[in-house]
Amino acid sequence: MEQKSRKYRYTKQLINMAIRDGWTQTQIAKECRTQQSVVSDWKNGSKQATEQQLRKLLEIYGPRLRRKSFRIYHRWVEVPDQEPEITLIKVEGEIVFLHAYDAYLSCHRCNPAECKDSKHPKKAVPQRRIIIHDQGAGKFCVVRQKRTIIPKHQTKFSDTNIFYSFAIGQLSVEQILASFDGNEFYEGQKDYLADRLLIRMLARKALLEHGVPLDGVEEHLMVC
Repeated sequence: MEQKSRKYRYTKQLINMAIRDGWTQTQIAKECRTQQSVVSDWKNGSKQATEQQLRKLLEIYGPRLRRKSFRIYHRWVEVPDQEPEITLIKVEGEIVFLHAYDAYLSCHRCNPAECKDSKHPKKAVPQRRIIIHDQGAGKFCVVRQKRTIIPKHQTKFSDTNIFYSFAIGQLSVEQILASFDGNEFYEGQKDYLADRLLIRMLARKALLEHGVPLDGVEEHLMVC
């Protein structure tokens, strides 16, 4: 009985996953034997469903959601005359935004970062990434990453292409957007102009698609 009545902590993520897959709130309500208004509360995170109510959705989306429910990152600190101290960072919550930027063109046939032959195929290799995890209750974690291997080795030794990570958790949407708009993620203002504008737009788009309401959005709604 206790198992059936236990609240499912990732209710919001599960409902939004189903909706992105084409389910309507009415269909979810029917499958979960509840009302559409209740599903709306689940979707925006104001209420949680029981595992018994979500049984059918968990059968379909549970494995995919569990893979998305947390991710492990790492960073290290240089210690004089010792090996670096490694810190593992576990961030819970579904990833709702991931954007890679600051890319250079690499050639796998030559010195990766220095090929001048226009006939050689090139691949864009991003140096930085920004990731947003939805942690529930209107809070998010932002992970900033930077590649640690120098460019000329990144294509030759792809298994060593690792990112140094720094995470800031429990941020509100307003705090995240203020950081993006304030250009806190860019070392060179002139060099990253296109990336700055793109990240500000794509982050808002991802949050809206995840069901997060934002101010200043021009809406053209359907007529029911």
